[in-house]
Amino acid sequence: MRIFKWDQDFSPERESAVVPVWIHIERLPLYMFDKMSLLSIANAIGSPLRVHPSNVNRVKLNSALIRVELDVTKPFMDAVWVCLEGHYSNNKMEGFWINVFYDVLPPFGSCCLHIGHHVEVCKKGKMEVATANAKSVQKLI
Repeated sequence: MRIFKWDQDFSPERESAVVPVWIHIERLPLYMFDKMSLLSIANAIGSPLRVHPSNVNRVKLNSALIRVELDVTKPFMDAVWVCLEGHYSNNKMEGFWINVFYDVLPPFGSCCLHIGHHVEVCKKGKMEVATANAKSVQKLI
């Protein structure tokens, strides 16, 4: 059994493409290791769910670990620009880039719209690939 969060576009025939994933953020300044700052950064990537307790309790400060909901049909961000409010240089707000690393991302079958499917192992995907190959062979003849 799988349980999905309801939204107004919910359809029982279509599997949800939104999955919870842990993201890692490294090289953050120490003053940004508070829950609100980490959730704000995570909000630029997906819908934040929670900050890992080791970061909330400031036990682990070499990287931040945050759980977010991501739509696997959309491209993943590999970096986020962090603006520093109140810090200006030449009338431009100062900031810096931080890299974002993802834990294991589930494969998403673009042909069948199911999480956990690659085109190579999906029956529908195999049929689509075989049909495309047959059409390209016919064009050559």
